[in-house]
Amino acid sequence: MNKTLFLVTSLFVLSSLTFIGCRTKNNYTELSSKFSISPDDKYIAFSIYKEGIASIYIADINGNNIKRLTYPNNASHTDPEFSPDGTKILFLSYPQDVKSCIGYINIMNKDGSDIKQITSKDENITEAIFFPDGKKIYFLKSGYFGSYSPIAQDRPHKFDIFSINIDGSDEKRITNLEAYNIRSLSITSNGKSILFKRLEYKSKYSVFRISLEEPEKLINVLPEGEQFEPQISPDDKLLAFKDKRKDYKGFFQYELFITDLQNIKIRQLTDLRKNLENPRFFHNENKLLFIFNTNWPNNPPKNQLMQIDLDGSNLKKINIEIPITEMSFN
Repeated sequence: MNKTLFLVTSLFVLSSLTFIGCRTKNNYTELSSKFSISPDDKYIAFSIYKEGIASIYIADINGNNIKRLTYPNNASHTDPEFSPDGTKILFLSYPQDVKSCIGYINIMNKDGSDIKQITSKDENITEAIFFPDGKKIYFLKSGYFGSYSPIAQDRPHKFDIFSINIDGSDEKRITNLEAYNIRSLSITSNGKSILFKRLEYKSKYSVFRISLEEPEKLINVLPEGEQFEPQISPDDKLLAFKDKRKDYKGFFQYELFITDLQNIKIRQLTDLRKNLENPRFFHNENKLLFIFNTNWPNNPPKNQLMQIDLDGSNLKKINIEIPITEMSFN
């Protein structure tokens, strides 16, 4: 197989994984790449896919005592996020019978009780996070689902940031970017700024910050490049992200990096030579969790939860034991 074909295959796999949170027909059981750490660092919330349907689970931070929280029917429940006080979890739900990324924001108690749907319109919602006071949600919404090229996969475009109260009232548009792609929202602890990754058509990604007082002004946080999935630390001083590398066969590989936002001194934390996703800071310890796809660049993904210290030491696996009744044997 020549190098060009390797590269095309790699890009196809990346494309197929990018929007797995919106909709998937893959017939396998696997840990999703999206998860959240509770404010006291005691729990993780995550999704498990079974035959194309994702449900929300919770477990101890070490992966023990796994408990299923949602039981969707003909929909996937993804992207769980703990509230700032740790008592609630928001998540996105995506109906399986639509050909787009139409999704809805939901909130439930940490034990899975009292599920409430916050948004009701059929809109392409791709991410949602809590405001630091826990009373408001900021989310990404796409104004167009389709393709700008006849050979490209349909996906959401014309992105902007919106806010809504947790009771579903007072939805507001925060930006007027209509960006080709925005992802990886994170918010500073004081609630003054939001960080995200932005891509414009046929250009490279850049990490930007906006002030919620002046959302029309974009500040470039990192030099233009291939940084993905940026996440700010709880003290607002550090930024973790993954960056693209290439091996001798032409496949893109990704490693975990961290930078001080004041001095922009970038350090590489991992040398796993595969793909990793969704770095998340502990709130009270100098550690990160992230997802490592041990089967990259092949399908289906085989996701392993990993932990690492902020200096790059003490890399270890966190095993999520999927209950035997949840497993597929196809």
